[in-house]
Amino acid sequence: MKEQDWQYTLSENSTSLGQSSEARLKNIRTAVHRLNGKVVIPYELFSILKVIGPLSEQPREGDEGYGWGFGYTAEGEVKMFAGGICQVPSTLFKAAAQAGMLVVQRTAHFYYSANYGSWDATISEGVDFTFRNLFNFPVKIEAEIKDNQVWTRIRSPKAGYYDSINCETVYDRQNSDGSRDGLVRQTVVLKGRTRVREYSSHYEQKP
Repeated sequence: MKEQDWQYTLSENSTSLGQSSEARLKNIRTAVHRLNGKVVIPYELFSILKVIGPLSEQPREGDEGYGWGFGYTAEGEVKMFAGGICQVPSTLFKAAAQAGMLVVQRTAHFYYSANYGSWDATISEGVDFTFRNLFNFPVKIEAEIKDNQVWTRIRSPKAGYYDSINCETVYDRQNSDGSRDGLVRQTVVLKGRTRVREYSSHYEQKP
């Protein structure tokens, strides 16, 4: 399709890069570069690992490849390969839900980030973020870094045909032991029929 044919923006979402290190920014730039422009055909199951992988040092199509960064595990913040790229699926999660995509696989982070709230999605080798395009037309994912933000958009050649789409945070609360629980909900109405999808999260207290 020609660029002008993607005339409808179904959704968009952004998250802050804050004071990210250059190593983290390099990894995010690579993931954003690989994600930008991805077309998801009708009824296709999108896998972000397939799109932004492989998670290796090898550059692809002119990007920088991945390097060492930092990420969170049960031991706290540790050095890890491709550290920081989870910001990209975390930014895409809410945009996909707001566009009416059916999120199939999503895993919360080990620790909470106010940057995403409970609209977060972690990935690693074997842990994916996936959604299915249930529209009868393709959608295109746009991703970019602008004004110290990661942006994702879902664009399409036609207007969405749902009666309504509502995405909300049902609760986002800290527990007495320092852990945190969250629940987000997508409600889609089509021809009077309602589909509700809920995604729960439990975050441990940071050490």
